[in-house]
Amino acid sequence: MRTGSAELFFDCAASAQRKNPGVCKRQIVGYPTKSGYTCEMAEQTEGGRMQAFDLKLADKTFGEIQSFGVWLDKEPTRTVWFHNMLLCLINALVREYRNLVIGYKKSTPLLASACRNMLELNIYTKYAFIKGSNARDLVDDRWIDAIEIFKSFRNWVRFHDPGMLTPGIDETIRNFETVKAKQGITRTGYLRMKKMASDVNFREEYEHMNKVASKLVPPPHSRCSAASTKVSWPN
Repeated sequence: MRTGSAELFFDCAASAQRKNPGVCKRQIVGYPTKSGYTCEMAEQTEGGRMQAFDLKLADKTFGEIQSFGVWLDKEPTRTVWFHNMLLCLINALVREYRNLVIGYKKSTPLLASACRNMLELNIYTKYAFIKGSNARDLVDDRWIDAIEIFKSFRNWVRFHDPGMLTPGIDETIRNFETVKAKQGITRTGYLRMKKMASDVNFREEYEHMNKVASKLVPPPHSRCSAASTKVSWPN
């Protein structure tokens, strides 16, 4: 379903608002908005009838996905890398669903983050199943990411202390680059989500959902700038 991620978020938000009508302005979005705007966002209708997020049905569905992952983990395979990729995707999906349930009950930012992450997992999976080389690229990204992480650490250290030596980090980078070269990986940049979304015809869905989710996972200063925010100091 093209709009599944957006529907999932708004169904969750609408259901939470109906359980406690007074929650709409503060807890659905996390900070005050124009009167009625948040509720209008949350109360999505289809054919004039409110659609509620069915948590029991979702629990059943994701329980079946988790059971499939347990079964798959025990199955023999001739392509270990592909088998492990599937298990990672399933585990990540189940983890994000747990976050979604917690967010549905307690935290709109966590809910929005989980919806966005689940959309990205959907895109990863669709992209990997277009062709074998896509799946291979997705798996190979771990070496590129690892190299970039340690290079970033090294640059950070050198920014604070230009004369500092980093032999441990340097060796780690060399080891990763050696493994990357042995596996025939010539790419130097990791896969871009926007490009993958375009390849699976999810570009618009990703762009809109990513923007909405980003606004609903506000930076710390946004809560500080809310005029009606009451700060509770620990004793």
